[in-house]
Amino acid sequence: MRIINIPNLLERLEIKTKPKGRELWACCPLHEERTPSWQIRDDADDPIKHGRWRCLGKCHTGGGPISLVMHLLNLDSKAAWEWIKSGSTHE
Repeated sequence: MRIINIPNLLERLEIKTKPKGRELWACCPLHEERTPSWQIRDDADDPIKHGRWRCLGKCHTGGGPISLVMHLLNLDSKAAWEWIKSGSTHE
């Protein structure tokens, strides 16, 4: 199974995060905010939760790595996966 390197993905998407346990927190990249309300899991030991993200603030949006790329780069799912594969290192 290929695991997406979440820190690398976030760096490519220019999302600056702060770690809190197995989660990384940031201001939601989908809307303006000053206080971080967005989280993503970086937990390769749990493939179901690894890469899952959600906004606990204004937009209440969530999903996996592909949906994140789809939202931020306005791509369909196939193009989003190709974008991830083109630059992410896999574990």
